[in-house]
Amino acid sequence: SIIRADILISSGHPLATGGSTIIPMPVEMSKEIEKVPGVLSAETFRKVYLNFRGSRILLEMFDVALRMEYCPVMIAKGSREDMLRLLPNQNNVVVNEGFAARNRIKPGDSIMLPTPGGLVQFGVAAIIVSYDSDGGAIWMDVNTFQRLWHDKLADMFEVRLRPGADLTQVREAILKRFSNEWKLFVLPAHEFREEVRKMLDRMFVVSNAVNVITLVIAGFG
Repeated sequence: SIIRADILISSGHPLATGGSTIIPMPVEMSKEIEKVPGVLSAETFRKVYLNFRGSRILLEMFDVALRMEYCPVMIAKGSREDMLRLLPNQNNVVVNEGFAARNRIKPGDSIMLPTPGGLVQFGVAAIIVSYDSDGGAIWMDVNTFQRLWHDKLADMFEVRLRPGADLTQVREAILKRFSNEWKLFVLPAHEFREEVRKMLDRMFVVSNAVNVITLVIAGFG
């Protein structure tokens, strides 16, 4: 439900392990990508890790107003209207269920997050369903992040195509346009989603095997 783009662009494979090198790209690349024939939009995505009360949490940034136009978001508490009203270029965030439960946070509360300029208070606009990090995940509007962190980099561009555009041709055009400057992974989003499904299937194979062993032991008992 989160990945609704047609093409994902990064300087490292989106499913690479944590030890793999991914070089952040300048956000200005999004404007150049949008000049490629067939591209409707190139959305900036950035992620960093923060220390919150002694725990490592994931902070994710994107253009909230743009994302909410086409992407359904699973909201546990709050509403889409709250996110659109409170997040764009404001000191507000949304947090996932695990983070909210662990820290006893509800919409309307405030949290303090470390920024390069010191601790800053952020309001909590909503609580979302997200499995990006077992330590907790926070979503912030990318404009707010750039203003407070003075960071104009992107880890990924999520590209949507114009109706009728040929995905293969657009992908090849993007690779050709940036091949001299960057070594990019330009991955069709449906391949990314399929890889995620395979990873989940492999995880459940292990889980089911443990369940079978447990049942066998119980049967002997």
